[in-house]
Amino acid sequence: MSTLGAVPTDHGVEFAVWAPHAEQVWVTGTFNDWSDDAHPLTREDDVWSALVAEAKAGDEYKFVLRNGEELLHRIDPRAFEVTSSVGNGVVHDHAAFDWQGDDFQLPGHHELVIYELHVGSFHTRPDEGVGTLE
Repeated sequence: MSTLGAVPTDHGVEFAVWAPHAEQVWVTGTFNDWSDDAHPLTREDDVWSALVAEAKAGDEYKFVLRNGEELLHRIDPRAFEVTSSVGNGVVHDHAAFDWQGDDFQLPGHHELVIYELHVGSFHTRPDEGVGTLE
């Protein structure tokens, strides 16, 4: 079984999605000019997958699922990067991330927010004053 999501490899990007009720699945994106049927995925159990040689890190994509007469365009639920909550998935290359060279310093304890309390959240009636808890 393939790793779910979009995984860059030396030969392109491996796309995989769990879609147990789909009759057919494709992947569409910037790598195929958003063609709905250029890259079909093959089914193994309930996981659909395909290696797309033209795809690379940074490409945007969605899955296209056919169920009966309905054609659904869906964002990848396993995407590590998206353009927005209703936008497209973005192929993300974890191996290209620079894990070195950062000079992270933990802020001093006096600068950390440990817990933030909004007293107004504890009001049960609008006529209660600040600081009144039930």
